[in-house]
Amino acid sequence: MSSETLTGREIGVLTLLARGKSNKEIGANLFISETTVKGHLRNIFTKLNVLSRTEAVTVATVYIYYLPTYQLRAQEQGERAWPCKIGRTDRDPLSRVLSQAATALPERPRIAIIIRTSYPSAWESALHSMLTLRGLRIENVPGVEWFLTSPEEILGLVRVFDPKMSNRSPDTGVITPGA
Repeated sequence: MSSETLTGREIGVLTLLARGKSNKEIGANLFISETTVKGHLRNIFTKLNVLSRTEAVTVATVYIYYLPTYQLRAQEQGERAWPCKIGRTDRDPLSRVLSQAATALPERPRIAIIIRTSYPSAWESALHSMLTLRGLRIENVPGVEWFLTSPEEILGLVRVFDPKMSNRSPDTGVITPGA
């Protein structure tokens, strides 16, 4: 990856691209022209050192997701944490999550954070380890990726591990390395 940081607008374009949107759909969502979308895509490709739309969305990511019902239930009970899953993939996180759980989830999951990085295994392991040390790993569930946490707590850990990883789009949840 280039040392250049993606702008907030580029992160928005990339997020919609990862969701399979066309240039026209991206433009409509962001209220910009298709020509402007193409310009942002050229910048994204340069910064991510990729040659195509597919490569741009398959740079490795660590993702955090939860079911909206979990968050709602926690908020109703005055809790600040709810079950969140931390995973990694080299493809679109939403596609990955939906392919894993298409038949088992009662509702569409919300991907709260996407960390685009050259070190996805290290980031996933670091987050799992810290949350496990805090006693937040949820037992008796399939896999070891579920934690009683929140996106805010995870963002706090990300900032502790690497203060440069603070370029998070509030609209998309995508985190990219800072300059």
